[in-house]
Amino acid sequence: MLERLRNIKALKSLFEKFISEQEVILAKLDKALNDDILRHFLSSHGMSLQVSTVYADESRRFMRFIEEPCAADDGGTMTDEAKFEIIRGEVQRRVLGMNTRLTSRSTSQSSNNDEDAERMFWIDLFKAFNGGY
Repeated sequence: MLERLRNIKALKSLFEKFISEQEVILAKLDKALNDDILRHFLSSHGMSLQVSTVYADESRRFMRFIEEPCAADDGGTMTDEAKFEIIRGEVQRRVLGMNTRLTSRSTSQSSNNDEDAERMFWIDLFKAFNGGY
């Protein structure tokens, strides 16, 4: 079972993990390119690359929000606790309002894969906030 996210430090750690997972796959991609086996690499790891890119892109967006000073409603600077709650709220809204349709999807396989990867990101983050549930 996942450890429940309880603070901004744990949340940043999870985002850093998602970013580092993408960096590992990108390093393997570079090696495959240098070894002239890119086609084979993409046939075996193309979906992993796409999923890790979605996770890393969303994680970087949240990391910018966490690390940059933001104005609070009272005119001061937003606290880490307030940012944590904003992110938790966004995750909850995204998952509860998620469209789970499997029909009438795009005719583009890569577009469908990207949509599925984004859906997986939000569900995984929701589960992390809720201890795996």
